[in-house]
Amino acid sequence: MAKFLTEATELTCPHGASVTVTASEQSVSATTGKLLKPTDSFTVSGCQFKIPAGPAQIPSPCTTIVWMLPTMRVQGPFLTQSSIGLCISALGFPQGTLIIANPDPRAEGM
Repeated sequence: MAKFLTEATELTCPHGASVTVTASEQSVSATTGKLLKPTDSFTVSGCQFKIPAGPAQIPSPCTTIVWMLPTMRVQGPFLTQSSIGLCISALGFPQGTLIIANPDPRAEGM
């Protein structure tokens, strides 16, 4: 069983930038807030990732998250610690896996 992700879960891109979540309206919540769905709005801000281009570097910050492996239980789909979030650049390129910290300590799903 994996812990559910809620509004209080700390999410960061692999380059250390924080992710802001706008949870959709829903009736299902846990002790730390609304459960997150893959269709919610996930915005990365402050990513400093750059792509080497010869002697220069081109800024390519992570800007959003695309989710894989949500749980299909509890009026799902909802996100858990087992879900995989891919950080995506403004040009649509995957740039690494999202880092998840502090999921809800009491709510678990498959």
